[in-house]
Amino acid sequence: MSGSRVLIEFVWHEGTFTGSSQGGRRWSISRVFTGWRLEFRDEGHLAATYAGVHRSVEAAQVKAAG
Repeated sequence: MSGSRVLIEFVWHEGTFTGSSQGGRRWSISRVFTGWRLEFRDEGHLAATYAGVHRSVEAAQVKAAG
């Protein structure tokens, strides 16, 4: 099976991992008490959309890559 997963390169900046997907969606992963919070913003949106809390940064990255 060939992988169709989108690669998003995350960069650590001021306490948050940030990255962008090809479609312009901006992702952020930040530390919270219970794990790592994943959020995204689509182009033109002012507020972030919550995408869950994950046990690890890697788990959040996998979720973002879809």
